[in-house]
Amino acid sequence: MSKRSSPDAAFWCVASAFTVTMLGTTLPTPLYVLFQREMHFSTLTGTVFVVAYIAISIPVVGAGLVAQTAGLRAAGIVFSFAVAALAAVAASASRRKPAILAT
Repeated sequence: MSKRSSPDAAFWCVASAFTVTMLGTTLPTPLYVLFQREMHFSTLTGTVFVVAYIAISIPVVGAGLVAQTAGLRAAGIVFSFAVAALAAVAASASRRKPAILAT
């Protein structure tokens, strides 16, 4: 027989996981200005960082929606293909303009 957690314990577990995730994604944001100054990144490079963050967020949200309707296995497959497609696009773009991150 399994022991069930109380609703309060489940809430605090989810709230803690959410807080850690939000801190992990927002704390580095002020560092982008320091990176720009110390590593001589252009404004375009900062934009690339933000676009990359948004680009990886889209498949994560899509995988969550697929998981609700089709199950976790299908969501994992969709997420894997979406990330692979984003990587292919990023690799293709970097071959065309290799200096995009250096200028």
